[in-house]
Amino acid sequence: MADSDPAHDYFSFANSDQFVIRHLELDLKVDFDRQTLAGLAVLHLERLDSGAMTIVLDSRGLQISSIEVSVGETEAKSATFGMGETDPVKGEAIRIQLPAEFQGETDFLVKIEYQTGPDASALMWLPPELTAGGKNPFLFTQSQSIHARSWVPLQDSPGVRFTYEARIHTPLQLLALMSADNDPQAMRSGEYRFSMPQPVPS
Repeated sequence: MADSDPAHDYFSFANSDQFVIRHLELDLKVDFDRQTLAGLAVLHLERLDSGAMTIVLDSRGLQISSIEVSVGETEAKSATFGMGETDPVKGEAIRIQLPAEFQGETDFLVKIEYQTGPDASALMWLPPELTAGGKNPFLFTQSQSIHARSWVPLQDSPGVRFTYEARIHTPLQLLALMSADNDPQAMRSGEYRFSMPQPVPS
């Protein structure tokens, strides 16, 4: 049956009519040996429906270790969560139940510790022999059209736009680049920071 709501994105599990991401913080380590990204995603969420207590996010093959929620500078609390059944196209829904004391809160943080799965569709890993220099491996991400969910747990729909910041950890000899503001003179330290002040889709 077709969805009767024309604003609903058929290819997203996210309940973005009840909660919406306003900002994303990423802190990820690139592991070329295991071909994974691992670390944290912190979602700055706004509740649009005052009665909603379950956040639904998009994912595909992500391995979630823990989820915590907090308001402002308050201590984070563990949140109960579950993964939906796998859809061959859309992946899996992440369903996060907010603690009862969050009932009246409008803005809060959701901190997700996770790593990508071995078959993340957005991650393209090239061995050294397939690169121009032939000495170092190469990774690039391709998030269109619904592949961002395979490397970040989020609302993977073009109707949701948010700002983001990221800290990416790489092997010392490699440089990280993202489509965001950064310091082109940054030391090759294995840690790179980025900021995107304009709201963009996933």
